[in-house]
Amino acid sequence: MTLERVAPEDRRGIRRFVRLPFGFLAGEENWVPPLSGELRSLLRRRHPYFAHSEAAFFLAVDGGRDLGRIAVLDHRGYNEHHGTRTAFFCYFDCENRPDAAAGLLGAAEEWAAARGLDRLQGPKGFLRSAGQGLLVEGFDQFPATGIPWNPPYYRGLLEGAGYCKETDLLSGYFDRNRKGDERLYRVAEIARKRGAFTVLAFRRRAELRKWLPALKDLQHEAFADNPNYVPSTDPEFALMAGHLLAGADLSVIRFLLRDGTLAGFMGAFPNLGRAIRAVRGELFPFGWIVVLRERSRSRVLDLNGLGIRPRFQKMGGDAILFTELERLIRSSRYESVEYVQVDERNFLSKSGIEHFGVDWVKRHRIYRKDLGGRG
Repeated sequence: MTLERVAPEDRRGIRRFVRLPFGFLAGEENWVPPLSGELRSLLRRRHPYFAHSEAAFFLAVDGGRDLGRIAVLDHRGYNEHHGTRTAFFCYFDCENRPDAAAGLLGAAEEWAAARGLDRLQGPKGFLRSAGQGLLVEGFDQFPATGIPWNPPYYRGLLEGAGYCKETDLLSGYFDRNRKGDERLYRVAEIARKRGAFTVLAFRRRAELRKWLPALKDLQHEAFADNPNYVPSTDPEFALMAGHLLAGADLSVIRFLLRDGTLAGFMGAFPNLGRAIRAVRGELFPFGWIVVLRERSRSRVLDLNGLGIRPRFQKMGGDAILFTELERLIRSSRYESVEYVQVDERNFLSKSGIEHFGVDWVKRHRIYRKDLGGRG
């Protein structure tokens, strides 16, 4: 078995990296490929991430056959923000071959250690909006949009290579016919009567676009102390904002205002995974039509963005957003809402969601390995 590093000018290597998991995962009914165009932009170094940081991409090959892949990141923005020397890995896919997995992870570890980084952590991607972690529970569940699904044996590959748990990210469903904790409704009603917050809805995407600069500022203030937080540059946020504008259902997007200031937000997206799977991750030339069609008929809503500025927390704003969401879905086509990837260490967010009777059915694990004397 050999390891190959994929260079940005290596068109054949890029194609092999992008298509690799189709060889052994395409038959898995819950697997959804990443968007190929976004992955190609990363491999070709045309992504805004490369304006400030570095990455490398590796393939494991045996007898002319590709067995696995991995990307490793030196995210300087993350390390400067948190005062760490941590590398990330992502796009880890591998056949059930411990030697291939160990080789890929070893190559990532050596690359990271050569840059003075002392820990490798992941799966964790290039943008903070990217799905994180390795699925360790909930293999029978279809994934939220952009959240990875992997076979159960991946866990053994990572742990067999010396990786241990950093934290778990929980996802679960709220059924539209299920009533939440009455205490949350009382908190929301009190907050509404006080008139402290105004709920802002949108009819057109142009209206939402005007609020995006304020949303960028809010997200930084609300999540900056989160250990999983990855700062974004203006071009990176513009890329994430483009995804929001393209995929969001405006009827369930709500912002919270306090004296004209954006105090909180709730971002929700129709689950687009079945359409992305149908077009094999290719939006062009015609895949985007299939995805847009799915946006208007999906029955599952992915809630993967909810935040309140710290100075406005514990004032009932989160209760207003939660109860507003429940009211909206009861009159919508959606049959359930998936609360996506809540860090088990985030007690405030986790407990608030549990007041709605959410059943946690998926668990993604972020792993880590200290690199010790490598390099």
